[in-house]
Amino acid sequence: WSAYENLFGIQNIPKLFETYCLYRILQALKHLLCHEKGFMFFDNSGTQVELLNEPEYWMVGNNNGFSDKIVNSEGWTISRNKKSITKRKISGIYCKRVPDFVIKITSTNETTKLLVFDAKYSKESLSFTEHLPQLTMKYVHGLHSKNSGQLVTTSLSILCPSDSGLVRSFHHDRYAFDGEAPAQPALQVIGLIPSEEIEDNLITVVEKLLVLNKVKLIGDTGSR
Repeated sequence: WSAYENLFGIQNIPKLFETYCLYRILQALKHLLCHEKGFMFFDNSGTQVELLNEPEYWMVGNNNGFSDKIVNSEGWTISRNKKSITKRKISGIYCKRVPDFVIKITSTNETTKLLVFDAKYSKESLSFTEHLPQLTMKYVHGLHSKNSGQLVTTSLSILCPSDSGLVRSFHHDRYAFDGEAPAQPALQVIGLIPSEEIEDNLITVVEKLLVLNKVKLIGDTGSR
């Protein structure tokens, strides 16, 4: 299907917003990096940048993720009513974490970093107070290098519809992704304005996050 047909084939608004977010992230990457093919990009230092749509990160020990370098490292499952805590299973088709989108950055020395984005068709306030904390546990603290146990997620962004294009960082201004001393992992909510006439801040945020992770953008010939 073409992008046009794909959008009209979607029957529910949250899924439509999710697809819109995917195209917006792809558009941002095409603006900032050299496009190789599909969802693959690269910079002038040899770093590979790939946009992943709903990647699966399996529990360590699950056969589906046998060859994976990044695993779901959680040890416990909390019931929906939050009344019980059980040991997290390693087998079964649901023993995984599946963020909506990931910008995967692979350096020339094979080091991998993840910029995670999750689309939520919800108000900005709910995205910040509920979705950001919940998904920080899943996609920041719950994903690690299989061999070393090192943190791999350096940013988590919740994408939500917005009239103002508000970007709200979890951290103080000084330690936000665009601050004087940016903290990592960077945690923020990004409001997207679904309009061709009004620009929001998605490209600016993606640009800042790429630079924080040592990716050299188009036209950048200096060292960072």
